[in-house]
Amino acid sequence: MLLKKLRDDDLFLFFFTVLTVLASRLPFLLPGYGFDPDAWGVAFISRQIATTGTYYVSRFPGYPVQEFFYSIIWKSGPLLMNGMTALLSGLATAFFALSMKKMEFAQPFFSALVFAFVPVVYVNSVTSIDYVWALCFVLGSLYCVLSDRPVFAGLLLGLAIPALGNFVGNQKTK
Repeated sequence: MLLKKLRDDDLFLFFFTVLTVLASRLPFLLPGYGFDPDAWGVAFISRQIATTGTYYVSRFPGYPVQEFFYSIIWKSGPLLMNGMTALLSGLATAFFALSMKKMEFAQPFFSALVFAFVPVVYVNSVTSIDYVWALCFVLGSLYCVLSDRPVFAGLLLGLAIPALGNFVGNQKTK
């Protein structure tokens, strides 16, 4: 029955995927902001933005979407900041599952879970770094394109662009 519901009901597939992925991340949210020094930089800059009211870049070219959002919740510490990234990894996975379903893949939920547990996705989904944020917006945009919602697709892709610059820039230096 669960597999039939996953196959037939988009809303159920979406929320079940988000909750499944989020549950797999919960044990790893508290130990700090992550091993990547850039994640700690995001946390530090968020505090600076909140306390001074001035925008600072955590690393160039910056990702104001995440940095401004984190400046609102910076006092909550790593649990909420990493938790937001974990939530966005669940949303990214759900958008991936719905996109796979739109493209008529046989098992969109299980395909999406494979994506969610790829090590680079899993590790970056429990830190305060911005890669997963951009991935969520890109996959949300893909789903909107497949659902004939071009305005939402454009808005989501626009939210992803600054972080994509960080990701591409970091890959060139490694």
